[in-house]
Formats: sequence, structure tokens, C-alpha cells
Amino acid sequence: LIYDINYKRAFKLINSIDPKDIVYVALSLQMHYHLWTSKKKLYSGLKDAGFNKVLNTNDLILLSQNQ
Repeated sequence: LIYDINYKRAFKLINSIDPKDIVYVALSLQMHYHLWTSKKKLYSGLKDAGFNKVLNTNDLILLSQNQ
């Protein structure tokens, strides 16, 4: 169950970017996990909104090379 506060925060973050992904962002907030996405618009929109717990595939590759 996703808490209402996390759903509302996710809604504010991405409703104008990609409303279909609100639940994924809310779950990321709820679980304190990073969100991995291949959607450039979602990735840049979240970054621009100050949500830094978002990764794209290039980020994951860089992380794996630094291990």
C-alpha cells in the first residue's frame, strides 16, 4: 500500500511529465529506493524537479564500472 503522502508528492513531481508513472515514483518514495527508467522525458523531468533518486541505464553502467 502506498501512503497518500507519497502518492501526492509523486503526483506533484510528474503529473505534467508522465502521469502514467506516478505510482512508480510514489513506490520509489515509499520504499526509499532509486527509480530506474529508460524514459528520457521522465528522467530529466524528475532531475529538474530536484528528485535525485532516479537513474537511467547509463547511470547504472557507470555505477557498475566503479564497483
